Amino acid sequence: MRTVKACSQEESGTSQGQEAEAPARLTTTLYDLMAVIQDVVGPDDTQVVRIVVYLLRSGQLTFPGKGRTRRRSTP
Repeated sequence: MRTVKACSQEESGTSQGQEAEAPARLTTTLYDLMAVIQDVVGPDDTQVVRIVVYLLRSGQLTFPGKGRTRRRSTP
């Protein structure tokens, strides 16, 4: 398994567990992510691409730094 660095989370004072905890975040490379996915689903590139696309579209996978705007295709 590859090394994954977890981002630190600030401790918040919750009163009797009423506040929901923030989900954990991991920092890794795209290459390492794809290698882990291949370990689970096998070497099927189509499945790996589908999973990465799903993670991107659902907002569960993001890239650090400035975001780029989408290019619009002209008809």
